[in-house]
Amino acid sequence: MVRPEQTFFPAKTYWSRDNDEKIQICIGARTDLPFRRIVLKYFVIVGLAFGMFAACSGCGGWNVPPNAKELNNPVPSNAATLTEARATYTQYCAKCHGVNGDGKRPPGSMYSYNTQPTNFTNARLIDAMSDGEIYWKMTNGRKPMPSFKNRLSDEQRWELVDLIRSFAHPVNTSERGEK
Repeated sequence: MVRPEQTFFPAKTYWSRDNDEKIQICIGARTDLPFRRIVLKYFVIVGLAFGMFAACSGCGGWNVPPNAKELNNPVPSNAATLTEARATYTQYCAKCHGVNGDGKRPPGSMYSYNTQPTNFTNARLIDAMSDGEIYWKMTNGRKPMPSFKNRLSDEQRWELVDLIRSFAHPVNTSERGEK
């Protein structure tokens, strides 16, 4: 163990003229702070800087082109399309966005990014986006979300738009029977 009075730098010992005591002079180092404390502070500062950088990876929002926001969903929202979309969602989306679309990853999920997945049950958030905007985001992706342009067909992506809207506005079973 290193004592605070020890240094890691070469020191010279001198005798004082006044009271016959030894004086150690350390050139190039502060003798009032132990070396380990200085190194620890350095690592804390570097760690915080790295943490802030890592937390902001993916910051900046989506840059959806205006023409994409104008797109209309050509796939009707009905029980058949929602059933197909649910199977696609379970395979490709649930591991990050949660089984119920609430943004809570299921147990055993390998999602390990700092960015929180979108909560599709937030009606205010989903209503603020057009169908074309949701479709564009799904098609192009943004780190950490991958692009699904080559993984899913256009029809599958439009079906997922309907499913995402249904997460935000779930239909009660009593309402389904009346319609």
